[in-house]
Amino acid sequence: MFLKTFSIFNLFSILLTLFLAENGIAQTSPLSVEKIMQNPQWIGTFPSNIEWGLQSENIYFDYNPEQNPIDSLYKISVNNQDKIEKVSLPEKRNKISSYGSFNSDKTEKLITEDGVLYIYDVKKDTKKELIALDSAIQDPNFMLDENKITFTYANNAYRYDLEKGNLHKLTNIHEGKVPADKDKQSEKDKWLKDENLELLQVVHGREEDEDKTEAYNNLLNGKKPYAFYLDERTLNNLEVSANGDFITFNLITRERGKATEVPNYVDASGYTTDISARTKVGDEETEVALAIYNVKQDTVYMVKTDSLPGIKDQPDYIKDYPYKEWKKEVREVILSNAYFSPDGEKAMVNVRSKDNKDRWIAEINLENGSLKSLDRQRDEAWIAGPGIGWAYSGGTMGWLPDNKHIYFQSEASGYSHLYLLNSENGTKKDLISGDFEVFDPFLSNDKKSWFLTTSEVGPGERHFYKMPVMGGTMEKLTTMEGNNEVHLSPDEKYMAILYSYSNKPWELYLKKTRVNSEAIQLTHGQSNAFEEYAWRDPKQITFKA
Repeated sequence: MFLKTFSIFNLFSILLTLFLAENGIAQTSPLSVEKIMQNPQWIGTFPSNIEWGLQSENIYFDYNPEQNPIDSLYKISVNNQDKIEKVSLPEKRNKISSYGSFNSDKTEKLITEDGVLYIYDVKKDTKKELIALDSAIQDPNFMLDENKITFTYANNAYRYDLEKGNLHKLTNIHEGKVPADKDKQSEKDKWLKDENLELLQVVHGREEDEDKTEAYNNLLNGKKPYAFYLDERTLNNLEVSANGDFITFNLITRERGKATEVPNYVDASGYTTDISARTKVGDEETEVALAIYNVKQDTVYMVKTDSLPGIKDQPDYIKDYPYKEWKKEVREVILSNAYFSPDGEKAMVNVRSKDNKDRWIAEINLENGSLKSLDRQRDEAWIAGPGIGWAYSGGTMGWLPDNKHIYFQSEASGYSHLYLLNSENGTKKDLISGDFEVFDPFLSNDKKSWFLTTSEVGPGERHFYKMPVMGGTMEKLTTMEGNNEVHLSPDEKYMAILYSYSNKPWELYLKKTRVNSEAIQLTHGQSNAFEEYAWRDPKQITFKA
């Protein structure tokens, strides 16, 4: 076991209680228990939910200097750092969402709002409506040919051609069970209706479309697409490869146990009523599978996990129960979504055993669903840690632009580090060395560097770094002692830093993304009562977990 650190940031109630209890401070301090237990607004108002405008010109954040019941959206301009402005309702409505996906050079972004798919031109600061449908459009992405995009609508994947205005349904996934033979003809009719009546609401107004006409004629001539039925399963994580050859999706089966009923003895009716609560721990059985739709073969098959190394290994704790019979069998696992390489030719998946002792990162053979293990992490305690992921999440994972190296976080060393692995020869490299953790690494716009946060300086501190993509010297970009939560501007020229220390609440700072630049404080939210108090600097303690 490694030394774990208990760090306290902004837990002011705990700190205040400790300070007052020690050495009789409660008798002489201007702070009282009544004061401490008041609405925390007496401490001040502090920024949260930091977000950059896509032009890198404004920093948006939630703030409440007027002491209203809830926070409002405010902004600070990089060019006028002394002025904090409340965002007007029209500007808030027209603000481009931070969610969505960019093209490769980040000049265009796909966003969805209220069933409408837009493309946003970053340089022109304009957005254009592409498609309007009757319910939510999700997960829009540019394909390898960036003139085409994909998105999810009503549990199916679609492709849209930006130049021609074509909309094409890629999958034929239905809820419920496979229909009886007498209903097969109606299935064809349903496809025609979905494809040609409900979904072709393309706003550019073109009346003729050769591709749609050809697809329609093929259907009329008897060519019916492969239909996949969910039965009682739930579909999640519909992913389309960049080349459009494969589509993957998770299938989740849940069997819920009997709900726990809690009696409510104090009810307005005067009678005892029941409160529905979650099922008891262990009652819910969840199965998660990963399916592959082969577009060229027009068929679906499942990813197979039974050949993973150590899939039948039993946990060490069974030695403590010698009287019990343990069957050595294939363990149940949970699969994440598929992670496709940038060219769409390869894919990997995070596989986690339900007993939380093993986690595999495996390459998927897209032609048959078999797996090749690239990395296995085993922990007899529990697979966890920053960037490791949990349940359906793969955590920090992805491909480098070379379509060969994958990156991921692992606690193989005892601390969560960032690794690269060559998927072709299996060579694995720890990009970080030392007894500290890595948090939230991501690639720079040009894919040549990493930006990441670590606890290298000390377990109670967080600092932001830049490092070459294949590893090397880390440049420390923050200097303030404490917690530096960095939000990088889209053009990567500035850092908005949400900073706090153990006896200082969050404030917003601005700093150029350079080693020797100075951080400028933008907000000053502490109340006079809080600022005037002589707060102690608490000591951090470490203990063996």
